[in-house]
Amino acid sequence: MRKIKFTSEGMNDLRYWQEHDEKKVKRIKQLLANIRDTPFKGIGKPEPLRFDYSGKWSRRIDQENRLIYSVDPDTITVYQARYHY
Repeated sequence: MRKIKFTSEGMNDLRYWQEHDEKKVKRIKQLLANIRDTPFKGIGKPEPLRFDYSGKWSRRIDQENRLIYSVDPDTITVYQARYHY
């Protein structure tokens, strides 16, 4: 099972949602559980990113916010969990 690691920006975004919108935290946890099982398919309309974000993937938290992550054999790294890239 892959470990989930947050960058400082990703962790700050998660803390923001914990203080302001528990519903978003629940959605992020749901997305992360799905990413662990199927990193490139599933809920949140996963899509590969290009240009500056090449090698990273995006999933929809809601209409405005995205979860940006990368997947290695052992680790899922969350770069952003707020705003649109």
